Amino acid sequence: MRRRRDDSLESALAIVYFVTLNALGHLAFVGSRMTTALFALQLGASPLTVGALMSLFALLPMLLSVASGRLIDRAGPRRPLAAAFAALACGTALPFLFPSLQILFLSSTLLGLAFMCVHIGMNSVIGAHGAPEQRALNFSWLALGFSFSGSLGPLVAGYAIEGFGHAGAFLVLSFFPLLALGLLLARRRALPRPDRSSGPRHLLDLFPRS
Repeated sequence: MRRRRDDSLESALAIVYFVTLNALGHLAFVGSRMTTALFALQLGASPLTVGALMSLFALLPMLLSVASGRLIDRAGPRRPLAAAFAALACGTALPFLFPSLQILFLSSTLLGLAFMCVHIGMNSVIGAHGAPEQRALNFSWLALGFSFSGSLGPLVAGYAIEGFGHAGAFLVLSFFPLLALGLLLARRRALPRPDRSSGPRHLLDLFPRS
């Protein structure tokens, strides 16, 4: 009985850990997206240019999400997540180091690609964690974390812009993925190992068959 209780506590703490990692990455992503639009307007960008910048956050995810999912299935989530959090930190730091409209285009593309990997990787981790009957509850916690970070991200970005300016806000936002990266590297064993037991998968496998 006591062992079962300890296992339940360990499982719950692992979910909190996973949700925290995802929320830190999502906070930086959402805050950077808002800061990018406001910074571009301050730099004299037209509404069309701002729209193009916002679209870049989704361009590479649209093209590479399936391939990224396959990579994470084969390699396991740890290394892709570490690379993704590092890329998020770089993407948020770039406009601070080189504050220009051209860098915002590069930053938007990098941030979109990086958070795509975070999103896919964390969904893979949550799906593989615990018993099948716990899966719905685990994903509910993940959704709650998304809601929290989605609300907090613009608030943190707005406060940072008021205090440190647009470029300084990007520096503030870069600390969140760095913190996530540190937490990820500190608990490597918490992540599931790659599953190489299944054969090659195809895009059509994502759709149900009658």
